Amino acid sequence: MEPKRIALAEATEQLDAATAKLDIVTKEVNLLNAQLAELIGNYNKAMHEKDTAMAEAARYATRLDLAQRLVKALGSENERWANSIERLSKDLGLLIGDVLMASAFISYAGPFSKQYRQIMMEGEFLKYFNANNIPRSAICDPVRLLSDEAAIANWNKQGLPADKVSIENGTILTNSVRYCLMIDPQLQGITWIREKEKNNSLKSVRLGSKNIIRELEQSIENGYSALIENMGEKIDAILMPVVSRSVVKKGKNLLMKFGGKDLTLHPNFKLFMHTKLSNPHY
Repeated sequence: MEPKRIALAEATEQLDAATAKLDIVTKEVNLLNAQLAELIGNYNKAMHEKDTAMAEAARYATRLDLAQRLVKALGSENERWANSIERLSKDLGLLIGDVLMASAFISYAGPFSKQYRQIMMEGEFLKYFNANNIPRSAICDPVRLLSDEAAIANWNKQGLPADKVSIENGTILTNSVRYCLMIDPQLQGITWIREKEKNNSLKSVRLGSKNIIRELEQSIENGYSALIENMGEKIDAILMPVVSRSVVKKGKNLLMKFGGKDLTLHPNFKLFMHTKLSNPHY
């Protein structure tokens, strides 16, 4: 038995020594695992910062490229802008005469045909301008000052003929403060107005109709457009406050006495008058 006890003691002693070494190794492994986990965390953090920095660098590189392209493009526009500034500066000095010509055109040219408009513009207005040294553009075109190509294209799309006189008539109608009468025997103007004002609740009435007063009252107060069709050479006296735009300012509002009532004139209200007579006399 004694040899076995001695062998057991030796084995136990060896086991204790191995266990002690295992504990030491286990502690070292745990320490190394902790260090490894910390290093992996630091590595992942560094890689994330690297990816973020690379993405930001790529974004800034794109911005820099776009900025350089923009600067290059703007540099090529420098000459054109300088010419535009010079041209606009010259036009500014001619604006007084151009606006005066446009105002005169709006006020007086409407009733006349193409021939008489030309006589009025070239024979009277321009003659007066030249005699009084009023600065103006070399080509003093009221249509160019009061409208643009986009607006004219839209009018044509709505049914306004594309000839010069029709474009002038459209310019006068859209820029005049007074309510316009269209001398329209071919019904081209009324077709255009119906299309142009259809989104503004256009009310079409005729003189003598039963609902003309009610329709005009609604249009005046609600800002609708109103069209009086097929007028003759006389206007009912009850319509004169509207036709002549007879208003009184009360506070911030404009009041119009119509049909025995004081109506608040809506700023969007528009009145269009139409006659099929080719040469009416008023």
